[in-house]
Amino acid sequence: DRLNRHVVLKIFFHESANNSPQAQQQLFREARQIAGLNHSAVLPVLDFIFEENSSIIVMPYMAGGSLAERMKKKNEPLSIGEIVSIVRDIASALDYLHHRGITYKNLTPNHVFLDEKNNAAISSADILVPLSSSENSTLSGISGNLAYISPEQVTGKRVGKRSDTYSLGILLFELLVDKQPFDADTPVKMIERILNEPIPNIRQINPNLHAGIENVFEKALAKNPDERYLETMDLANDLLKLYPENLYPKDKLPLSKNIIIDGDVDPIHMRGNESSAKRGVKEDKAKPPSTTFKDRSVTQDSEDILSASSSPDTQENQSEESEIVVATDSSVAVGNIQIGGSVSGNIVIGVEYNQISGLVNKAEPRRILNAGFAKVGGPRLNRNQALLSNNPYDLLVDVGPPWRQDGNLVIKSEQAYFPEDKLPEDQQGYQVRVVFVAEDFSPRLSTTEIWVPAKAGQSYPFENGERASASGAVKLRVKAPKLGLFKRQGSAHGRLCLYYKGQLIQSALVSVGITNSQNVKLKKPNKIEVDYVIAGNFEDTKRLSDRQVQFGNNEIRPISVGLTLNDDGSGRHRILATYHLNSKEETTIPPAWAPYDSQSAQQTLLEFRKVMTDCYTGLSETFGKNRKDFSYDLLELAKLGDQLRTLALSGLDVSESGRTVAIWRQGLLDALKTGTVIQIARTGPANYIFPWALVYDIPLPEPDKAKLCKVIEEWNGNGIREKEAEMGCPYQDEEWHKQNIICPYGFWGLKHIIEQPTGALHKQDSRWVFDVTDKISIGKEVDLGVGVTNDIDQTARDSHLNQLVANMRARLNPLQPAYDRNNARIMLQAPEIVYFLCHGEVDTKQTPFLSIGEHILDPNYSIFPNTLEQWSYGGLNLPHWQQVRPLVFINGCHTTQLQPGIVLNFVSAFADLGASGVIGTEVSVRADMAMTIAEAILTRIGNDMEIGHAIREMRWEMVNRGNLLGLAYTPYCLANLHIERDN
Repeated sequence: DRLNRHVVLKIFFHESANNSPQAQQQLFREARQIAGLNHSAVLPVLDFIFEENSSIIVMPYMAGGSLAERMKKKNEPLSIGEIVSIVRDIASALDYLHHRGITYKNLTPNHVFLDEKNNAAISSADILVPLSSSENSTLSGISGNLAYISPEQVTGKRVGKRSDTYSLGILLFELLVDKQPFDADTPVKMIERILNEPIPNIRQINPNLHAGIENVFEKALAKNPDERYLETMDLANDLLKLYPENLYPKDKLPLSKNIIIDGDVDPIHMRGNESSAKRGVKEDKAKPPSTTFKDRSVTQDSEDILSASSSPDTQENQSEESEIVVATDSSVAVGNIQIGGSVSGNIVIGVEYNQISGLVNKAEPRRILNAGFAKVGGPRLNRNQALLSNNPYDLLVDVGPPWRQDGNLVIKSEQAYFPEDKLPEDQQGYQVRVVFVAEDFSPRLSTTEIWVPAKAGQSYPFENGERASASGAVKLRVKAPKLGLFKRQGSAHGRLCLYYKGQLIQSALVSVGITNSQNVKLKKPNKIEVDYVIAGNFEDTKRLSDRQVQFGNNEIRPISVGLTLNDDGSGRHRILATYHLNSKEETTIPPAWAPYDSQSAQQTLLEFRKVMTDCYTGLSETFGKNRKDFSYDLLELAKLGDQLRTLALSGLDVSESGRTVAIWRQGLLDALKTGTVIQIARTGPANYIFPWALVYDIPLPEPDKAKLCKVIEEWNGNGIREKEAEMGCPYQDEEWHKQNIICPYGFWGLKHIIEQPTGALHKQDSRWVFDVTDKISIGKEVDLGVGVTNDIDQTARDSHLNQLVANMRARLNPLQPAYDRNNARIMLQAPEIVYFLCHGEVDTKQTPFLSIGEHILDPNYSIFPNTLEQWSYGGLNLPHWQQVRPLVFINGCHTTQLQPGIVLNFVSAFADLGASGVIGTEVSVRADMAMTIAEAILTRIGNDMEIGHAIREMRWEMVNRGNLLGLAYTPYCLANLHIERDN
């Protein structure tokens, strides 16, 4: 091409009926969407040319040609290692597309391309529905090659991602035995066989295949899509378990029976870079015998088998996709949350397997949080085994390959070589704090640390403050609760948390049965289930934990304080608090905890809304107040903020922290002394909001005798202050400032930046849908989608929108704001920032909704959280949301509140679509002031300021006028979320 790249041109010829301007425009839109894909195994579209009767798609040239061409080279057959690698690459690419709402529908060997090293990539051009293509027209409008399409696609039913899984299964079948499972001489007969005939037994074609391969095809090629693998990577991972990369490198095909016996690894101990002689393996200098595999002849050296590892090329092409599958076994938490490496990346070649029987699956490519209870000195309990009342147990925890669900299985190979030379020298691993908090158990809080290797492998426990020499599960000794004498069965609940550098990175709900007898059958299986995560792997976790957040014009700050608001599934709530004083140190201070009274918090929240509403009294035309009225508002809010601090942080139990109460609290005060970043994590069912911005950290033991801080003198009599916000009060070290002082810097929302990330675990299929992000990807101009209410003065509203467009370097898209639900759906198709200037209401069932257009309770003018969920099934452009990660700003009242009983709300509803964050208000804000505050926030965001900084700057802009209502605006996102323009 013009840049001297080798490219391939793919030409589609159009039928005249499909050559209209509308059809061209649709194809252009689809091409732009596909061009935005970015994955190592998805061949990108470089250019798109629309001619009179044809479309030309420009793609990169792949030196290895198509997979179809490669399969025809009978004299150069693919090895089993190459086949597994190709299938893994394709599965990773399909998973990437599926996470973006795209079903491929057209997977064939002709649409898979190879580079010179046989790394595979699928053609993104073939995602586009061709206007006319003989290759894809088969029978009655069915799109795709009949040999590869699923039964539901043949019958014209709705096609989803499991249809692609079926196609991948067909492709794998053909790769392994050089023939397709079904063939016929006519399309009609072919369809009959696809719909009615069982899958042929592939081991009857080639008995040398692993016995477990039949199970793979049973799940991949099930007639009913619900019985297939949920994800294509699940298929690839099952294949990798049968043919792990360390025993089946891409360029070899070992089938030596002394190494593989029906898929089990012989207990050969592999350590470091020892020679094969030291490993007990005889070195055979002679040429190894040739092994035949379905007409594919290969040779394999035993030394190659033992020392094999993934190639650098494989590492470079790792996908960043990962998933959660909620566990059904109490001994296996919790979900495939990949902690290091990658779902499509290197197999865990080296894991020093735990000595506890049956702990680890061999050759598992993903690491998860594993947890389960075990008798002291005994085996793990299974999901139907209760804990005996008042008996001691070990809670076993590690990060590593998933444990076997059957605790009676024994792994023959206890040790394997872990390639530490593959790890970067400066980043060998991560020191993670494990915390189990449960009022039902004794002690109520247990904590220790583990060390997680950066790339792969099982974590290492800490013993007496030092990292153990061998990997394995850490043990937290706890005592089960005591049941009453005549009570046969009960339950106990708790929460398991992982912290890195003071930030919560994962949290799991623990629910187990308790009995007085060993023979009692549980009413409900035990459950340990992850319900909060902040990132899909430790690479992203480290990036998030090491963040430095904008704080003032020339300041940056790390996240120093972490607060976890959680529920243990029994209706009880608690707050875990920790801090991290030195950003260069990984060690997290052991947390303190306290029960959290959600009803009292809810009552305090109602009082907060009343006090904030009272702040409207006496506002000037510029939304300011004189110093006297401002001081009164400060006092009233400080009294309430003091209650909030007491409610949240008083009575913290620090008994397991290794520190006295005084020392622990002093450490927290030191962390909060000057402006810092506070992270609030809400886990699982803890759907309760807390007005953290209003927390006031200067104690007011006698609020009626409280005095104003000298800093108030910076405001003149008219309530105007002309200084920028500082990192803290200039008088904070004075003795008289320690208590009973009213100071603006006493409020967390004015002194600090508070972030409340939504977490990466969203509701769709209980899977990873998106990771938490810190950027909104936009073009040169911000596409601003707007929904408005009609009962705001039109002239003021239009002036407001024009001001936003000018200040943000934005454009309205669509050009007209949405005034009803249908137009709101259109507006939400492809925004970069969404702005609702509306009413927030609650219906008779206490379900929140946005009222746009006419201010009446009418479905045509009401948007509920489940409205967004319904639109996600076909009414919205989800790939755009997942790629751009729009920000949503709801400028109304009560629209982001998470009250008891409200399971689905606008924060989680927009997060489930792919929003990077949601900004909302916790009180009803007057329209004219709401527009002023929105301009203050969005202008800063539009000029590349991080959101946490923008919110704090807006609050001080209002406070400098004597107005505290900026504290009513709450961002639910990372503090360093910002726009990233395509320049």
